[in-house]
Amino acid sequence: MLKHYAIFLTLIVSLYSQVMRTHDHPGLGDYDIPFFANGTYNENIQSPSEFLGFVLGSKPVRHWEAKTYFEYLDATVENASLYSYGQTYEGRELLYLIITSKENHSNLDQIRENISKLADPRTLDRGSKAESLIANSPAIAWMAYAIHGDEISSADAALQVAYQLAAGIDEQSQAIRDNVIVGIDPMENPDGRERILAQLQQWRGVIPNSDLQSLNHQGMWPWGRTNHYLFDLNRDWFATVHPETRGKVQAILDWKPQFLVDSHEMGAYDTYLFNPPREPFNPYYHSVIHKWWQRFAEDQADAFDQYGWSYYTRDWNEEIYPGYGSSWGIYAGVVGILYEQSRTSGQRVKRPDGSETTFREAVHHQFISSMANLSTVASHREELLTDYYEIRKNSVESNPNEAFVFPLNNNLDRLDAFAETLQRQTIEVHLTAKDLRLSSAKSHENKKLKNIIVEGGALVVKVNQPLKALIQNILQFDIRLDTKSMEKERQKLLKNEGSTLYDVTAWSLPLAFGLEGYYTTTLPRISMNPYSKLSGSGQLLNTDADYGFVLDGAEDGIYIAISRLMDYGIQIHAIEETVQIEGNSFPPGSILIRKQSNPDLDHDILRSVAAESGINIVGIGTALAENGPDLG
Repeated sequence: MLKHYAIFLTLIVSLYSQVMRTHDHPGLGDYDIPFFANGTYNENIQSPSEFLGFVLGSKPVRHWEAKTYFEYLDATVENASLYSYGQTYEGRELLYLIITSKENHSNLDQIRENISKLADPRTLDRGSKAESLIANSPAIAWMAYAIHGDEISSADAALQVAYQLAAGIDEQSQAIRDNVIVGIDPMENPDGRERILAQLQQWRGVIPNSDLQSLNHQGMWPWGRTNHYLFDLNRDWFATVHPETRGKVQAILDWKPQFLVDSHEMGAYDTYLFNPPREPFNPYYHSVIHKWWQRFAEDQADAFDQYGWSYYTRDWNEEIYPGYGSSWGIYAGVVGILYEQSRTSGQRVKRPDGSETTFREAVHHQFISSMANLSTVASHREELLTDYYEIRKNSVESNPNEAFVFPLNNNLDRLDAFAETLQRQTIEVHLTAKDLRLSSAKSHENKKLKNIIVEGGALVVKVNQPLKALIQNILQFDIRLDTKSMEKERQKLLKNEGSTLYDVTAWSLPLAFGLEGYYTTTLPRISMNPYSKLSGSGQLLNTDADYGFVLDGAEDGIYIAISRLMDYGIQIHAIEETVQIEGNSFPPGSILIRKQSNPDLDHDILRSVAAESGINIVGIGTALAENGPDLG
């Protein structure tokens, strides 16, 4: 009897699962509050829910759905334009949408030119007054969503923000369009998002599960926080290693916004966090930011209070590390704001008090935050532009003799990569035309030195540039926090209560590149040229040599060369000690190619490897070294 009953239940479950499969709107629940109270819209523009065919917030939007909706707005709304800023490692397109008023949209080129002048006061001539530009220019706001792929809700909110600004005919939406050019980046890390959504979909059942302990809430390694190569893109803002960051940073610096949102999620049992951050504060941030943090917080809090939502500020997050989105913006002279919404994994979460947070509500929180902040930008457009200009004006008028100097070394590839990292952030780099004498300086080892001679060709980064605070932040060798904060940190550690600091506390870019460097406030006047690439194309030299070829291991291009040589099946050997042979000196890590081990060696292949890697491949006629070990 029990056997027959079990078979019957199995059949019933099987038949039911064939009909339902999985729940198709796990994030909706009973939450049906409209995104925008009493909103009125242009009926010719479809909402995300209408366009996608499901209620926004009932389940997470996939990358292709967000992309398709933004393409629809681009084609339908005359005051909206869609731009591409790159592709992820997995080939997904990275996009942002610009929305503003029709009048602003028709004058985008002129507005961008005007904002560029405010961004670099050195470009303002006598006939072009900053006051006039400020009075007649809209502000620019950049809304960046979902840099962590498994922090899901803000990407969905981005679609609703875009719709509200494109179709809303209410006073708030119109005021934002009239006074602000809004850039919306809906999905900064689509590879990570698609990875976690695939996991959550795989473990989702017929009945929504609000238990946070369940696998369909927890996921499994590697989750979706990181990009394809498992790198946290919200630590990459100034290092700009990955294509997602490089394209985004270029886009942001092209538009030169005065306001930037960095939207995230946090623990499921939490509520909502936004700025101001807590202490400690970075010594190089612009003090005026406190005023703006408070002003944006008051308006955001008021918007949340109207719904009775819980939130908090000045807790667990500090903005000392310039590699986060909000903090990088701050040191680039922008008002950077962080959002942290409690996560729901695109579904619903039962909280310890028995209440339930749905994904739809989480999306609503992110939407209301965005609209509240954009309204603040619109209301204080002129003051925001004025502070933006004054920060840069004070920066370029600061000590002209303050600079960072980086001597030439044997690794020109490394120096090029370092200089290009700075240039990607519009930081100006120069090369000295002759030897330079520094009367006083601090070295990369934090030693105070006097009367240093630096050979010509050194890299120089002067500090009195528009992005002065960012330069100081990423180039200083050792940034110290205030004594009070460090005493508090020490006390907590001694009590085994853990660190008070959230994350990264050391990040010097020159040290990361392994460069010798000097910081000085007494840079003399010296002839300098704008930076141009130091390393050149590698060549194949002395092809008639009898024994083999050596590749100098001093340059970073050696790793490209090794990879290509192995791709071609060429047998290679590592040189472990410095060796001098036929008048050439090769350091440890250089590569030997023996002709005996490669009887069919193709010189054309070696030439292509040299050209691609930038490494000279030098023919040698003997294994006998003049100094160091022989090569046999």
